[in-house]
Order: sequence, then structure tokens, then C-alpha cells
Amino acid sequence: VLRLDPLDFGVAEGRMRSTIRMDAREDTIGTRADIAARALDLSQLLPDVELAQNAVGKVSGDISLTGSGNSLAQMLGSSDGDVAFGMGRGRISNLLMEIAGLDLAEIIKFTLTEDRQIPVRCAFGDFAVENGVMTARALAFDSSDTILVGEGEINLREETLDLLIRPRPKDRSLLSLRAPLVIDGTFSDPDIRPDLARVGLRGAIALTLGSIAPPAALLATLELGPGEDSGCGGEYAE
Repeated sequence: VLRLDPLDFGVAEGRMRSTIRMDAREDTIGTRADIAARALDLSQLLPDVELAQNAVGKVSGDISLTGSGNSLAQMLGSSDGDVAFGMGRGRISNLLMEIAGLDLAEIIKFTLTEDRQIPVRCAFGDFAVENGVMTARALAFDSSDTILVGEGEINLREETLDLLIRPRPKDRSLLSLRAPLVIDGTFSDPDIRPDLARVGLRGAIALTLGSIAPPAALLATLELGPGEDSGCGGEYAE
């Protein structure tokens, strides 16, 4: 039995503190991992995403998983537990948000002129993990320009994605398609595309972050900042 308590190191200008227990007394190693990530720099977490290179924000999260297997892939593919992560106030590319919201007019404008950064109120994901499948209990990204609310699964065993993201631009545009985004495919080759069959249906859905707020323990770790508009999980409806 190997126990690391703590396994503590710096990454992306933040810290990751873990307790790892590996029991190799059986043919298949049983592993439990409890990981607390704090204040990881968003731009350093996404170094290969050009539109995120100038992003500003601190990501924190908690991971608690139990699984078995003689490789990391096998352990994750059999794991049960919880995964939660979030970010408080920050800034991100406005073009990236317009692309997510499928606002063609704004995409053209920022492509032909100059992209700018917009404020992020908060972002969070809360997943239940069972037999290697992460199912979203709450998934949202709230900026001053667009709200994204998601649902679906991430399969760690098959290394595949099956997510539906509903974007709701906060500004009005005649060229906004207002269609959900489908994210599927594999980890190594993900596919992101609009669900054109659902164009126009999203308007009937009221989006409220208040009903899908992140776990209280995670909320306590986020740098929300002062002000009335700083709440993560605050209501935004049509």
C-alpha cells in the first residue's frame, strides 16, 4: 500500500494538493485520489488555444475518485466519485463568446476589426462519476456577453464526449442563430457543431444559473470579487 499525503506541487501559477492511496495487494491496483486544485491560471491551462492565450482568471476545483486498474486509463475508466471545478471573475476573448453564441454579425465584426476581452462573472462544472462516466449535474459559463448552460456526459472509459451547450447571447442580433452546440467525438479529436435542428427552440427555455449553482464547497474557493454582479449562480432569465 502506497500513500502520498500530501502530494503537493505548483502548476499554472497555482497549487495542487492531493492525497493518493494505492493498494497493490491484489492483482489489480485499487486507487483513491482526493485532489484540491487552487488558483490555476486559465491562460496557462489552455496554452494551445489562441483565443484563450490572453484570458484572465483563476480556476479551482476538487476531485475525489476511487477506481481500480494497473494504468491511469484503467483507473479513470472504472472510477466513481465527484469532479467539480470553477472560476470566479476574469476576462476572456469576446470573439470566443460570439462564436459560442453563433452570432454571425459579431463574429464578422471582430474578425475584420480587433478582438477585445470581456468580463467573466463565473464558470463552473459539477459532475457525478460512476463507472468511468462523468455526468453533468451543473455546467455553466456566464460572461457579460453570453451565458452557456450545458448538460451531458464525458466518458473516461471510452475517452469520448457527449455534451449539449445552450448559448444565450445577452445582446440582440438579427444574425444570431441561437442554436445549441453539440460537443462529441473523442478527447483527441473532438467535434463542435451547432444543432441546427433546434434553431429557434432555445427561445422557449428560460436559463437560470440560480437553479444550477455550483456546490457550496466549490463556491467558497472561487475569487468572485465585490459588487452586486459578482455572484456565481445568480439568476439570469429571459
